[in-house]
Amino acid sequence: MSLHFMTLGGSSLSPTEGKGSGLQGHIIENPQYFSDACVRHIKRQDIVLKWELGEGAFGKVFLAECHHLLPEQDKMLVAVKALKEASESARQDFQREAELLTVLRHQHIVRFFGVCTEGRPLLMVFEYMRHGDLNRFLRYERPASSCACCLLN
Repeated sequence: MSLHFMTLGGSSLSPTEGKGSGLQGHIIENPQYFSDACVRHIKRQDIVLKWELGEGAFGKVFLAECHHLLPEQDKMLVAVKALKEASESARQDFQREAELLTVLRHQHIVRFFGVCTEGRPLLMVFEYMRHGDLNRFLRYERPASSCACCLLN
């Protein structure tokens, strides 16, 4: 399995730049996996799982309380993704995802707080979106078309 990350500006693009259309021209020839990223480690004792929110290929996602996460809050609600499989390959994918999410910050992307690697399962801690994800919102809340256009811009 090979992972490739796209640049959103920069000059390390593959020689296919300009030849293809869409994303094809923006694949990095020699991708870097952000191995120098400083992933925040969160103590397992600071995470209190409440209930399961969902499940995917990676594992289960839980609603949780996390203590001492932000200086201005003693505790806050978070979404915790628990790694289902503990194989070496899964651990490496977990590490790469955490490193990428650490450097990926945007106002329209759910915030990543860090990982817990003490014990099993391995955990990723994210901002909790109390209204669910965008897919759920668009399917079930049925916003007016003008509202949906605003969300996508």
